Order: sequence, then C-alpha cells, then structure tokens
Amino acid sequence: MKKNRMIINVVFSILFIYSAEVDAYSSDTVINGFITQGYMKTDENNFLTDTEEGSFEFNEMGIKFSSAISNNLSIGIQFFARDIGDLGNDDITVDWAFADYLFYNWAGIRIGKIKIPHGFYNESRDNGIARTFIFLPQSVYSDPWRDSLLTIKGAGFYGYLYGLSYQLQIGIMDAQTDGGLAKKFNDITKSSIESIQPETAIIFSLQSTDLIDGLKIGGSVSKWDWKMDLTIQDMPAKSDDEALLWAISIEYAKNAFLFSAEYSIFDVETPIDLYVSPTAAPYRLPYATNNVMEGYYGSISYRMTDWFEIGVYHSIFYSNKKDRSGKDNVKYYNWKDYYSWSKDTCLTFRFDLNQNWIFKLEGHYNDGFYNGYITDNIDKDGNEDVEQYWYLFAAKLMYAF
Repeated sequence: MKKNRMIINVVFSILFIYSAEVDAYSSDTVINGFITQGYMKTDENNFLTDTEEGSFEFNEMGIKFSSAISNNLSIGIQFFARDIGDLGNDDITVDWAFADYLFYNWAGIRIGKIKIPHGFYNESRDNGIARTFIFLPQSVYSDPWRDSLLTIKGAGFYGYLYGLSYQLQIGIMDAQTDGGLAKKFNDITKSSIESIQPETAIIFSLQSTDLIDGLKIGGSVSKWDWKMDLTIQDMPAKSDDEALLWAISIEYAKNAFLFSAEYSIFDVETPIDLYVSPTAAPYRLPYATNNVMEGYYGSISYRMTDWFEIGVYHSIFYSNKKDRSGKDNVKYYNWKDYYSWSKDTCLTFRFDLNQNWIFKLEGHYNDGFYNGYITDNIDKDGNEDVEQYWYLFAAKLMYAF
C-alpha cells in the first residue's frame, strides 16, 4: 500500500513538472491527468465508506499517455487509482491500454484493454470535468461495480457509416474477488468468493447523432459468462453464471441545456451448488435463480454562466424487475424490503474555478439501500442498522491537465 502511494506521488510530481515540456518537444505525444479529492457525509447509513461520521476517503487519480504513431495508428494507456472505502485503496491499475488502427471511417480495430460502451457515459465516466454531476446516476452507472463493468480485454471493431457509429468487442471482462460487484454478491448471499474465472464476452453498441441537431440516441448490449468458487457457511460451493446487460439511451443538447435519459436491464443467472459433504450430490440453493435488475433515470443540466452549472436527476433501480416490492428478497434473504431498491433524487452545483480546477457540491435524497452494503452498517450488537430514507452530501475538488 505505502509502496503504491509512493509510486503515485513520484509519477504525478514528474508529470506535473514536465508535462508542458513534453508537449513542446513532441506534438504527437499527449499526457493528460487528473486528481480529485472528495468528501461524503450521510445522516443515516454508511455509503461505501464511513459516511455517517463524514469521510475524505473519496479520491481518484489518473494519468493518460497517448501517441499518434501515424495517420492511422495510435496507442494509449491510462494508469488509475482510487479510494472509496474498501474499494480501490489507491492501488495503481492499468485502467485501459490499447492500440488503435483505423483502416477507413467505417472500419477500425482496437486491441488491448478497451473501455466498454455501456450506455452513453461508461467510457467517459473517469472524466469528471466533462459532466455536471459527482456521481453518475447509480441506476445505470453503479460506482461500486465500476471496476468489473468498465473494460474488456480483447479486440474491438468500430466505425462510422451512414450517420451511425458502432462498436463490436470480444474478449474477457475484468473479474476481481475483492471488487465492488463481488462484495455485493457476498453481501447478498452471505458467501465468500474464493476465485472467479471469466469466460468469453461479446459487446455491441450503436449510436446515431445525425437525426436532429443536438439529438443522440443509442443502444448497447453485453453478454458474458463466468465461473466462481465460493465458501458459504464453511462449505464449498460453485456457481456457473451468465449475464446479459443492455441499455437504451437518449441525449439532447440545446444551447445551455443538456437532457439525458437511459434505461438498462441487467439479467443475471447465478445458480449456486452447495457441496454439503464430499460424497453427497450438490444442493442447488433455492434462491439462486434468474434475476432481472432494472435501472433508469432522467437528468437535466443548465449552464447559467461560464463558471456555474446546475443539474438534477431522478434515478430508480430495482434488484428484481419481477419483484419490485422486494417480497422475494424478504423471504429468501431475510432482507428488509427496501434493501431491494434504490431511488435517488440528486441536485448538483458545479463551479468552474478556471480551466483546470472544478469544484462540485451535490445532495442526494435516497429511498432504499440496494446500492450500498449491508455489511458496512452493522451496529455494536451485530444487528443490521440501515434506514430506508437517508440523505447524502458530497463535495469534490478536481484538477485536470
């Protein structure tokens, strides 16, 4: 941990000192980066970290190197570190890295670790400078699940033809036993993931921007499989899983207004076989069935001056589209019903202090707690301490170069 943080400090110091000189000497090499430091406070419930007490454990850092080797060939890589509670812990990762060759406007190829075009904003979610909000709507862009749903390692084909841009990707998804998606699975099933073996994933997206000036519509779909080795109540278990994630999106920009809305379905099949004894046949857990998660939101932002912008959104997520009331989760997991959904109304103020510095203030009124972790909200007596209605306040200072 200390070694990683030392490396981050050294690398960022060098880049801040020399980034201008590098640009001056090599017009084909570009270095960009960002550092953010945030603060979160909730009146009830810990969200990702100890927010009831207030927490500065909310930061991100990234460095991007890109170079145009020729008119058709470019390469790039981004190193990234973040810390939000148990997630990230400032460990340096290769966020993405690829080589890109464009044959024609309608045909290009990328190989490496490539960002997944889920919705309109997954590929740009690290660029807080480009958007109004601190948190993207969690119904479609869950921050805890970021590490598992951001990139694919493999090959991608892309192009632009007849007013449509497309991407087709094939490879394997990133799978982490200590990531946010794994932590949520453990949180729900009271299990411990020992290993994850990702299998082939296929991703496709299609967008149109030429219908009406300022209007963009699109859709994306991702299909992947994986296997897991688990421990449940000190007994081994296995799960052979598959998922289908899709989204439809619309965005309209007019003068200082920006409106967007997206609808997403995350269809997950997680059959869990519990090995009660070495000689007995495995026992299929009754709650390990098909689960169709549903999320959608609408947002609007308005730039009032060149330095001030305001934005609002309403975001809704259900852990099971077929059981929005949460009755099945109460039955199988002994949950409170409001653990099954997250409904979030957000208000954001953005201040552009100058070209490089951005400051944001954001408030959230929440109904439900699916996007949080129950295990982060256990009282001193070992009981769950989660309220249905709660407020979240967030502030974030960003520097980008």
